[in-house]
Amino acid sequence: MYWIWLAALVVLISAMMPISPSGAQSSNPIVTENARAGTSDWRITNGATNHEIEGFASATSVNRGSQIEFFVNTHDPSYTIEVFRMGYYSGLGGRRETQPVTVAGTVQPIPSPDSVYGLAECKWSNPYSLTVWNPSDSTDWVSGVYLAKLTGTTSGKQAYIIFVVRDDSRASDVLFETNVNTYQAYNAWGGKSLYCYNSNSAPVSSVTTRSCSGGGVEALKVSFNRPYDDRDGSGEFFNWEYDTTFFLESQGYDLSYSTDVDTHTNAEMLTSTGTPLHKTFLSGGHDEYWSYEMRQNVTAIRDQGVSLGFLGANDIYWQIRYEPSTFDSTANYRTIVGYKENWQNDPDALNSATYYLVTARWRDPRYTYPGHPEDALIGVMYSGDEPVNADLVVSTPFHWAFANAGLQAGSHLTGLLGYEVDKEFGDQPANTVVLAHSPYKFNNGTHHSDMTIYQAASGAWVFATGSMQWAGGLSNASPFKASDTVSPSPAAQQTMINVMAALITPASLPAPGIGVRNVATSAPSRTTNSITVNVPTGTLNGDVMVAFIAAPVSSSHTITTPSGWTLVRRDAYNNTPSVNVAVYTRTASSEPASYTWKVDAKMNLAGAVASYYLSGGIDVGNGQGNPPGTSSIGPSVTIPAGHTRDLLIDAFSPSAGTGATIVTLPGTATSRWNFGPDGISLAMGDESLSNYGSTGNRIATLSTAETSVGQLVALMPN
Repeated sequence: MYWIWLAALVVLISAMMPISPSGAQSSNPIVTENARAGTSDWRITNGATNHEIEGFASATSVNRGSQIEFFVNTHDPSYTIEVFRMGYYSGLGGRRETQPVTVAGTVQPIPSPDSVYGLAECKWSNPYSLTVWNPSDSTDWVSGVYLAKLTGTTSGKQAYIIFVVRDDSRASDVLFETNVNTYQAYNAWGGKSLYCYNSNSAPVSSVTTRSCSGGGVEALKVSFNRPYDDRDGSGEFFNWEYDTTFFLESQGYDLSYSTDVDTHTNAEMLTSTGTPLHKTFLSGGHDEYWSYEMRQNVTAIRDQGVSLGFLGANDIYWQIRYEPSTFDSTANYRTIVGYKENWQNDPDALNSATYYLVTARWRDPRYTYPGHPEDALIGVMYSGDEPVNADLVVSTPFHWAFANAGLQAGSHLTGLLGYEVDKEFGDQPANTVVLAHSPYKFNNGTHHSDMTIYQAASGAWVFATGSMQWAGGLSNASPFKASDTVSPSPAAQQTMINVMAALITPASLPAPGIGVRNVATSAPSRTTNSITVNVPTGTLNGDVMVAFIAAPVSSSHTITTPSGWTLVRRDAYNNTPSVNVAVYTRTASSEPASYTWKVDAKMNLAGAVASYYLSGGIDVGNGQGNPPGTSSIGPSVTIPAGHTRDLLIDAFSPSAGTGATIVTLPGTATSRWNFGPDGISLAMGDESLSNYGSTGNRIATLSTAETSVGQLVALMPN
């Protein structure tokens, strides 16, 4: 059955790969590597479920040409170890790097968590040493994620040891970071993790720690010197990261690999001269635990023009510190410190000079040290809701990120939202664009998650999916599916390709243009002194709203502006019959359902609101009243020099209802509305501009000779 299942999986994966990428190279070490013969031998068929065989590496990563050690515990008299590189390999998912080597087995001592920090650290002996270099092939041992597969020769039980091979001297387009801090934080091997739900009840006397209803007491420190207790010893790699890297390698992207520890030490992110070595930094699916140095380093490379991609959720949530091994002070970065909810008891909380190192939530202040919300860097941050299992819902379909993806406003990417999700909290950069605004049910209420992108001052793009399950939309290669509702999505794959092109070469794509989010028009309002217009459906914070209020009276009458709206201009034809149109604008922020405009006399009124995304607001405007005739003129506006991506709104209001007069907009405009009660109507369209300077007049045609107002209003982009 295993082979039938495997063959079916390979057929399914191969059928969907590859998509023609944009930004990938035709030849690079990843392309060459994936052209080599792959294998499915990396898969475990008889997993060790009761510690029959298990192990860990002496480091989370190793540079090409260096040595790494594997410590193994087994009751088998001997075991084999064979190493595989994980990638695409024509859908097989891995390549054999070494043949099986037989090693004498050792029964190792199993530590108990210490009573002070809950730390369980293994002091094991007889390691197997591996040099990651092939003297007969200098192209071998390409940077990547590697699995050492252990098999007991008597029991047949199997387990993994996971490690990353770096290439510290090679520049590449993309540096992919594996989230080993998160692997370790959730790892309860030996009895404790940084969570109480899977920790034992042994007390931790250093501080009063949180305990779960089941009696578990979490640790304050966890060690890399121990096996992972989940996914056959592979940590969280197969949860999220493998599906992503499988897809990226299938597309031929020029990748290098690293871990959180390398982000902390900066080993592979900058050259010796301080120039970025890579064009893009990608974080995998669950990058929850970051040190102060990690955030400083990643922020610094963004500000030097390196683009960032956060392809999961709940990233940079907890701050941690590294300490050396308790057994070997020269083995740095082997212990993670995380006081978390007990941060007041962190030793660094006793000295104001070290408040910045306290292991608390990044967003929370520590006494006089202010919080540093994650969304200030990422664009979004963890909502606190879990588990979530829903659809990503597109809100900005005309953004280049969705080019050729076949998506419209409201399109669903099925199952790609969860199981933890992010949203905007208000500290994101001002030019952040919400690509998807996805509703989901939680605790009997409807909440929303956001997918975002922004461009930093350096030119670097920063993209965030806001969802861990994004990886499942790229491929389904992992033997451990994160969710049964997730399957590869051609739209998600195309979106990832579009985003990767921008991340790798920011200048290669045109800046996105302004788009209309939605429009709302009032019901005909006859012989009343007010008109209420709904906020357009789907309007998001930051959208620019433009309102038009029309009345069949002269400009001597007063129109009262709702709070928060700014009058852009007011134009009228004051002879009989009179026409009077006022234009207002507002930047959306926690919008109510509707707004009401009042006038100083009862009359027929018409009102409409349009909301636009990717706009920085009103640039210029012009308008005039037109005498009776079948042409209504919107007078030319002059777009300021250099403003080559404005959007021009063409609005016309004749002194007759739409039942009596038909308004035909200029051929350059896309119609957004055309309606009105007796005695007044509103017609509006918009058009994208590609040049600055004079626009020339825009002329609408009226089916009957009427007085009218014509207006042109230009919106400038972010």
